[in-house]
Amino acid sequence: EVSELLNFVAYPLLIHPAPKKLQAGFGHFLSRKHPLIFSLLIITFLSLVAYTPLIPFMGFYGDDFFFDYVGHFYGVSGLIKSLVIDRPLNGYLLAFLYTFLGDNVFFWHVFMFLIRLLGGYTLFFSLQKIWPKRLFTVTSISLLFLIYPGFLQQTSPLGYSIWITNLTLWILSLFFTLMALRQKNKFNQELSFITPAAS
Repeated sequence: EVSELLNFVAYPLLIHPAPKKLQAGFGHFLSRKHPLIFSLLIITFLSLVAYTPLIPFMGFYGDDFFFDYVGHFYGVSGLIKSLVIDRPLNGYLLAFLYTFLGDNVFFWHVFMFLIRLLGGYTLFFSLQKIWPKRLFTVTSISLLFLIYPGFLQQTSPLGYSIWITNLTLWILSLFFTLMALRQKNKFNQELSFITPAAS
């Protein structure tokens, strides 16, 4: 589903570039000394606007209550057991996160935002390696990935942060795979192939 979404978003941007006026304005800024940093600032700013204003006022929702109950009364071992039937590795990941974030609602929402933003950064640099001269396209795809309202569980961090974490690790593995393919040194190439496997 993720790859289909990326294909759906990327294809029209590659075949039909942005309007010349928009490209000119965007290119004017990106032609400065640090175009990559400027693009990352745009991604960060729009993500902050999209996700963070309501964080201080949000609570737990949906599956959050179940996992918080289990974690609070049965500890990390209870979280592991609660997912052992169908998602055993997710249970260990959730237990690991709960060890640091505990029952703090604010921390969970902040973590959910940060791990999603990290996924956007990772996708940005991965696409930058594929299309190094298409900064506008890479930035646009990364923004759509971050703020496209197709994932409706952003407000349930305890229940669904493991999904975003897994997605971020998947993109990270893609990034390291691309790095491995471009390595000329055999040792560095092998090391780069091991890293995505770990991710």
